[in-house]
Order: sequence, then structure tokens, then C-alpha cells
Amino acid sequence: MQISETFFFDLDGPILDVSTKYYQIYVDIVKELSGTPISKEAYWQNKRNKVPESTTLIASDLHLDALSYYQNIRKEKIETNAYLTYDKVWPELLLYISNSPLRGKITLVTFRKNPRTLKKELCDLGISSWFKDVLSINGDVNHRDRHEGKVNLIRDHYKKDLNGFFIGDTETDIRAGKVLGLKSIAVTFGIRNADILMREEPDIILNSPAALVNWVKTYS
Repeated sequence: MQISETFFFDLDGPILDVSTKYYQIYVDIVKELSGTPISKEAYWQNKRNKVPESTTLIASDLHLDALSYYQNIRKEKIETNAYLTYDKVWPELLLYISNSPLRGKITLVTFRKNPRTLKKELCDLGISSWFKDVLSINGDVNHRDRHEGKVNLIRDHYKKDLNGFFIGDTETDIRAGKVLGLKSIAVTFGIRNADILMREEPDIILNSPAALVNWVKTYS
């Protein structure tokens, strides 16, 4: 079947399980500051519920004075090769897309700031051939304007009206898809839970990597 629509995918969440990376960075910084890390389950629940990092640090027996240091060091670590090795492709996607008509037709849109480590990670994970375009933002983007950052990234690259889907796991992805006139596909197995994503009124909500694969199959 010929694919006429464009598939825009966010990377962290929809394609990669990044929970271990996020948690390991948190653990390493908290231990460096002589705190006591909470469990991975509790940490990831906080992250998915948008609980402020300050609350998580207090639960880790740290003072709020540590917040700025924590945020700065986390930003330094998160795209280093040492921590990117914790990322894993969802097995269901790896099995299907690697051998589907969608391979080589996906546009990746991510907030990764280091093109070199991004390229290396995609190669190391064996998924670089999935993408016809890899669009990444090289620089910090204000959290309030993150969806505009992705919108501008796509518009600057394609310079035309688009038809297709934006698959993401955050409010940013849903809002960007809507601004671009794309159908927004929200996945609830990434960095935000279903309740938060439902408030953005996406066109479709998918609750597991297997559900995402089944949905993709209807177009490829």
C-alpha cells in the first residue's frame, strides 16, 4: 500500500522508552547531593503526572536550594552517550516498523540539542533507516513556547501545507499537530499520563506500543 500521508514522530516516549535514563540521571544527582532517591515507580509517576521537580527533590530528602543545581546538571547529562545507552526502542515498534512500508518514510521531530549524539543513538539502536528526515532543535526553548518550536522546525523544513499525523506523548506534540493542521495522535505510555493528554483533545489516544503498531498498520 502506498503511503500518502506524512508521519511525524516525537522520539522520546512514542519510539523510545526513556524512563530508565531519566531515573538513572535523577538517582546519580541525588546521591551526589547526599539525598535518598525515591523508587523508579514513584519517580516516573511524578514525572508523568507533571509533579514539580522541587516536590520530587523534597521527597528525596533534599532542600529546595538544590533545585537549580539539579536542573543544570540534569541538562548536561541527559544527552551524553553514557546515559543515552539506557534508552530502548519499544519492542513492538522495533519488530514492526523495521520491516514495514513505513520504514524510511517517518519524519522525526525532537528537542534533542546535540545532532552528533542523536545520530549516534539512532544508529546504535538500529533505527536510523526509519526516517526520511530528522528534525532536531539545537538550543533551549522556553517551555511555554515548545509547541511553537516544533511547528517552526517543521514549517522551515517543508515550506508547504502538510497532510498526515503527529504522534507524540506530550501536550507540546498535540498542540503542534493541531497548529500544523495534522491529526494529533497521543500515546499514553510516554512522559505524560492519559488524563493530562486528554485535556488537549487529541484526535486519537493510544495506550500501548502494541496499540500504536496496530493503528500504524491501518495506513501501511
